[in-house]
Amino acid sequence: MSYSLEDHSVRKIASLMKVHPSTISRELKRSPGQYFAERAAAHASLCRSTKGRRTIFTASLAKTIEDRLKKTWSPEQIAQSLKGKVPCFKTIYNWIHNKRLSVDEKVLRRKGKPFRTMETRGKFLIGMQNAFLCDDLYSESFY
Repeated sequence: MSYSLEDHSVRKIASLMKVHPSTISRELKRSPGQYFAERAAAHASLCRSTKGRRTIFTASLAKTIEDRLKKTWSPEQIAQSLKGKVPCFKTIYNWIHNKRLSVDEKVLRRKGKPFRTMETRGKFLIGMQNAFLCDDLYSESFY
């Protein structure tokens, strides 16, 4: 939908779009002349997705990373070899999980499985160890 300032005022456009007049005013300052709601929505969506941060993601960098992943390099090895071009290996993992790189998670060494440490706190000792503890507690030499 397109509205021009010659035909409508900022308040009229805002009431038709059901938004605040200051929103229309700011968007008209960004693109003087005619107001296109679709273009403004696409621009707002892009700004919201990057949250004002500049990205270092380029097509050539993506191709380099994808090639090395297919050669079974780990993201840690890639980040070390591309020192200065990629901030850290976590960025490469994020690009893989967010589908910015055209590789499947199956190329990773852990095949897309999340890394979880073995939790040992709060667990009961089960099996032989528990039997040995009980024997020690109730033996006569213990008292």
